[in-house]
Amino acid sequence: MESKFRKTASSAAQIANKTGFHAATTKRGFQHCLQEKQDKNTGFQTANGKNVLISEKGKKLVEGLWKEVKRISSK
Repeated sequence: MESKFRKTASSAAQIANKTGFHAATTKRGFQHCLQEKQDKNTGFQTANGKNVLISEKGKKLVEGLWKEVKRISSK
């Protein structure tokens, strides 16, 4: 009786692992599509070459700060 339970539990775990893998793979696929769309619209590259995605509002704030830094440093 105990071995039958172990087999059932093992099968359930294998099914759960396969389902989790499929869901993770699907999620990565959709994130890639969203990432491409965001790359075209909002984002900037840091000094060390990393791309950072931000909202339009955040982008405007960063641009405002950058203009302020340039203005102050040119004095």
